[in-house]
Amino acid sequence: MDDPRKLESVLAERVAAATRGIDGLENVAVLVRGTVTRPSRSLPGDTAERLARTVDSSAPSSLLVGPALNLSGDEAGTLDEALRRAALLPDKGTVYLAGDEEPRFQSYRDLAESAGRVLGGLRARGVRPGDPVILQLRDNQDIVTVFWACVLGGFVATPIGVAPSYETHNEANRKLRNAWRLLGEPVIVADDGTAAELAAAARLWEAPGVRTLPLSELDTAEPAQWLPGGPDAPVLNLFTSGSTGTPKCVQHTHASIAARTWSAAQARGYTAEDVSLVWMPLDHITLAMFNVRDVFLRALHVNARTADFLADPLELLRWIDRYRVTNVLGSNFAYALVSEAHGDATDLRLDLSCVREFINAGEGVDPAVSHRFLRLIGRYGAPPDVMTPAWGMSETCSAVSHATQSRDDRSLGTVSVRRSSVGGDVVVAGPGDDDAVLLSTVGAPIGGVEMRIVDPGGAVLKSGQTGELQVRGVTMMRGYYGNPEAGALADAGDGWFRTGDLAFVHDGEVVIAGRIKDQIIVRGINFRAAELEAIVERVAGVRVPYAAAAAYLEPGAQGERLAVFFVPEDWEAGALDRTLTGIRSALSREAGIAPDLMVPVGAPDFPRTATGKIQRGTLVAGLREGRLRPRAERDGAEAPDSGQWLFTTTWSALDGGRAPAGPGTVFLGPRRLAEDCGLADPVLIDTTDDLAGALDRAARALGGVGTVVFAWPLWTDKTGPRLRAEWLSEELAAVLAVLDDGSPRVERLLVLTSGAVVTGDPVEADLGASVLSGLVRTAAAELDRVAVTQLDLPADRAGWRSALEAELAAPASPGEVVAHRDGQRLVRRLRPLPAEHRGGGVRAEGRYVVTGGLGGIGTRLCAHLLAEYRVKLLVLGRSEPAGERAARLAELRAAGDVRYRAVDVADADAVRAAVAKAEAAWGEPIDGIFHLAGHDPTRTDTGADGLPMAEARLADFEEAYRAKIGGTLALGELLDERPGAALTLFGSVNGEFGGSGFGPYAAANAFLVSFAVDSATRLGRTVCCAAWSLWPGTGMSELLVPSAARQRGYLPIDPAAGPALAVDALAAGSPYVLAGLDAGHHAVAGLTDSSCLVPAEVVVAYRGPVDHAAVRAAVESAVAAHHLPVVIREVPALRRNFDGELDRDGIWRSVATADHPSTVDDEPRTELERTTAAVFAELLGRDTVGRDSSFFELGGNSVRAVRVLRELEQRTGVRLSAHELYEYPTVAGTAARIRMTAAIPANQERR
Repeated sequence: MDDPRKLESVLAERVAAATRGIDGLENVAVLVRGTVTRPSRSLPGDTAERLARTVDSSAPSSLLVGPALNLSGDEAGTLDEALRRAALLPDKGTVYLAGDEEPRFQSYRDLAESAGRVLGGLRARGVRPGDPVILQLRDNQDIVTVFWACVLGGFVATPIGVAPSYETHNEANRKLRNAWRLLGEPVIVADDGTAAELAAAARLWEAPGVRTLPLSELDTAEPAQWLPGGPDAPVLNLFTSGSTGTPKCVQHTHASIAARTWSAAQARGYTAEDVSLVWMPLDHITLAMFNVRDVFLRALHVNARTADFLADPLELLRWIDRYRVTNVLGSNFAYALVSEAHGDATDLRLDLSCVREFINAGEGVDPAVSHRFLRLIGRYGAPPDVMTPAWGMSETCSAVSHATQSRDDRSLGTVSVRRSSVGGDVVVAGPGDDDAVLLSTVGAPIGGVEMRIVDPGGAVLKSGQTGELQVRGVTMMRGYYGNPEAGALADAGDGWFRTGDLAFVHDGEVVIAGRIKDQIIVRGINFRAAELEAIVERVAGVRVPYAAAAAYLEPGAQGERLAVFFVPEDWEAGALDRTLTGIRSALSREAGIAPDLMVPVGAPDFPRTATGKIQRGTLVAGLREGRLRPRAERDGAEAPDSGQWLFTTTWSALDGGRAPAGPGTVFLGPRRLAEDCGLADPVLIDTTDDLAGALDRAARALGGVGTVVFAWPLWTDKTGPRLRAEWLSEELAAVLAVLDDGSPRVERLLVLTSGAVVTGDPVEADLGASVLSGLVRTAAAELDRVAVTQLDLPADRAGWRSALEAELAAPASPGEVVAHRDGQRLVRRLRPLPAEHRGGGVRAEGRYVVTGGLGGIGTRLCAHLLAEYRVKLLVLGRSEPAGERAARLAELRAAGDVRYRAVDVADADAVRAAVAKAEAAWGEPIDGIFHLAGHDPTRTDTGADGLPMAEARLADFEEAYRAKIGGTLALGELLDERPGAALTLFGSVNGEFGGSGFGPYAAANAFLVSFAVDSATRLGRTVCCAAWSLWPGTGMSELLVPSAARQRGYLPIDPAAGPALAVDALAAGSPYVLAGLDAGHHAVAGLTDSSCLVPAEVVVAYRGPVDHAAVRAAVESAVAAHHLPVVIREVPALRRNFDGELDRDGIWRSVATADHPSTVDDEPRTELERTTAAVFAELLGRDTVGRDSSFFELGGNSVRAVRVLRELEQRTGVRLSAHELYEYPTVAGTAARIRMTAAIPANQERR
């Protein structure tokens, strides 16, 4: 049974029957939490049929052969010879950057001398040619120096990342131990601090034979004689993903590194005049790809610390400008970080005209990230075609193919294909194809390298067919040292290497489509899924063997994220929280990565093949479609970073039902309307003057008043929508003020309208009355004595009587707005829109009007339109800009063609004149309008407390309606004259759900919805109302508490992503879109159309002094057949609403309170703890953080660790290392570590 609401009814009966005999059980309630499923855009039909091989037999082969190497013969063929030649140039070398320290320049001559001294120290300690030497060094200059010492002595350098701690088991520590054992327990060269710490590693490994050589003791010898290297001599060991079992040690020779260097130089045109920049760790192939390459080329190299880039990604741009860098190494993740950090900044003064290449490698390349970055750097003079997607791996000695992507030609280096065709014969997608996905190409092979795509049997496929990528050539590794099994598995014969990548060839270039192996690449780091899963399975609370790890790419996101799926042993919220925390801590500690998403799954829903293999793709598809939902620790809700969903609405028929007959009905309105409604002899009140007295008299005559029918909205007049809205709002507020007093008691207020609710009928809407639905929903939240509802009658008055009778006989659900059409009671329900990134809502280089464009949201939108689409803008505001608004306008004008006019947006003539003037200057009509102008209700004396409906007066409605209603009507007139233009109305979800204390604001936003739907469906205009949750720090959201908004099912809009989401909303093709709703929240699910829901969880709440185990046993037997997680809670009370229905929201709150009791003494106690908590909260996006809160439990990862440590250093003056944060991850622990490092006595710290 897929409908959660129907299932709830069935299970309520079963649970009641199963628990009937339990002594002491007073009451029990069953709720089924539905989860919203996102519609799929995959093509209809059979999957196998879609993926069948259909490529034309005449298509070219996928075999790609790189050009011949054109070398003069005078090039250096070994690394030592390259350094010998480079040392002759005293002005060339490496600039090392380290935070606030002065840059250090090490010429290649200095490098040769320093490496020679270290070589002497190594020889003196017994290291011989061919011996491996493990490098455990934190400083990049030390790494480079020791590496070259090994080269000059014929040793095999083996750089491995320094572990965060050597006292506990973690991924880096385990990798070091396995490498040390595989290589035969060689010496380890370490800086002095690390050398001391490695003693703990020896104890942990139970390996007394660990021999550590401090670098300071090696660098004192006289420079030693170099040993000439032979082309086939090994020179570099690199350890790839593999922290358990037998690791894979990639071994390269002088020949493979030299060949890759000269071939890449030939392909890319590298010369001695280039300046390269690297900030990525040097324990990877980065060392050979750039530092060694620059020695061969005798070019200047700039080397920055990874931590400095992660702490401030904009440093990358400053370094390029300062050192006139030409070549940069980065990854998709890194370029996304730079764009995100830049935002709408305008204070950078940079010249990036020097750069000619940003290599994008190490993980999948998202074209959207590339193009955004290219647009950003284009502001600072960078050429348009400098993004270089590249493919390579440690085994190929880094990148061996390169493509080009362009700011001006988005088709360059990309291919749009049907998502459903990837895996078989690839189908190129046409414009507007809903199944389209844009992929990056990675180019053709460089000289001396060949690439091909093969099927599972090894046959070479044709261009356009998906298979495994294989590679061979002069850059290939010597082999996997000490692991012949891994070498055999990778060997495809005749020199071909199995890469494990899924790929196809398009127009002579390779396109990477995924992985064959269960390998995950997140933020440029490789992980084996099986190893991560083994860690998760060891966590208490995880059922074995039900754990899966996979990379997950949210549509429109800027890189893949790590998703962990698992079956919990206990679905109780407290137990589930502990399991989630355990998973995050274990992965952070042992693998060095915190999961982005953790997804609990029921055992029957954990997919495996017939042979037991985990179907990770099925799990990822379930997450993408919404069938599976991530959970966050502590709040039991959807993970906060799981992506924004767009919703629209649909009309659903209400099930029948009759309410018991109550006291009499009173009709507010003229007699003629009462007769039209079929009320022959009603108790009539035709004025709101002395309404309280009139109701009191009616109550005495009828023996009580059950329902008051407010029928004045049926009275038509000649006023325009805005004046009509103000009049009706004032009248309804007066009625609510009387009913709120409670004398006489009235059970229900029914607001009658006709045409105020737009359902798509081809009749003109009553736009003036459309504000009433916002007021009805607001009043329902504010008044606890009266059930306020609305009935929108059909256009034909002949149907009014039957519609009203049906409504009066139905149960009253407070805040419900019912439209009676064709004999059915219809209500508006939510429906999620497909998730694919849409784009196309804004015309590139078009002309747009933005009202309210200098407000907080408006400025962000304008900046986005200028940067992303290079549009021309006309900004309309209510007054001449001054102060902060003037500064915002200056920033926008610096970014593009921006005009400003001070006009009253409700003055149609003034708006028309301003637009006409701009169009005349541009020489073309406008393409669209974004209407953001509106009255901010928090900018009043009542502030965030708002104003109850019962106290609202005409002036409150006039103020709220002027810009929203008057402005919309004025802008609508522009569309009459410009049918090709689009209008996007920025509204609020309060228009749909009401806003307690902000009735006029909610009403104005309800008008926007009706205007948009009526304009689009009846008039055929391109109009969209985008209703937002809250934009933190802007407008009405500035005074709202995020936690309170979350309780209603609202998610905050990421201000950086919001403008793009607005464009998506316009491109969604729906006249009404809601953004920022928590699809996993029970309140949102309760308002979603049942066809979009699937059952996710059964919640049973009970009251009474009974044996919990007995209740659990009875409940689980009653629901076992449905294979759903069950949460059972004892609650203090099971309340019901005034209509006798269960108080569902109250039950949800009671269950949540039982799940998460308040923590005693969790507040930070000292000044250092408060500072630490503040940093954690700010950088990890939390409202509050307690002293026992853990960095990892709060969502911390390696990137955020760098930023947290940098901020703590700035605030306290104390620098902690990453491993100290990992060892002491709580607020209290980190603060104590800072105190110890600073030598502050505990009894002297301020409290």
